[in-house]
Amino acid sequence: MDYLQWIADYFEAVDKRCFVCGCLYKRESFTLRGTDHVTNSVVVGVVCAHCGQPLGTALVSVKQSPAPTQPTKRKDVVQPGWTKNDRKRLSDLPAITFDDVVDAHQFFSTLGPDWSKHLPKAKR
Repeated sequence: MDYLQWIADYFEAVDKRCFVCGCLYKRESFTLRGTDHVTNSVVVGVVCAHCGQPLGTALVSVKQSPAPTQPTKRKDVVQPGWTKNDRKRLSDLPAITFDDVVDAHQFFSTLGPDWSKHLPKAKR
């Protein structure tokens, strides 16, 4: 698997851009600095391929699992932190997918700096 391309695809999916020049990060923006086979993760350096501005270093989990042939229900997966009430409320819902996470990230990134106005008021 080309981890650097996978990371570049993710950055593109969430529209992650260089904070200096505004360009999207490309595969050339990522440098593999190391791998840890025990934790199944890679250490990646990130530098804008357009202007050279460094973004930083990331530790990325690369755990792979086979894609399910049909949507997985949450009841098929053991959730150790769930209470009995959680299992009753949530077990028939489909599992969260990568696309769900990307969609949520895009939604939250549009809220702006005054995002807290969208939270419900605390009850006293």
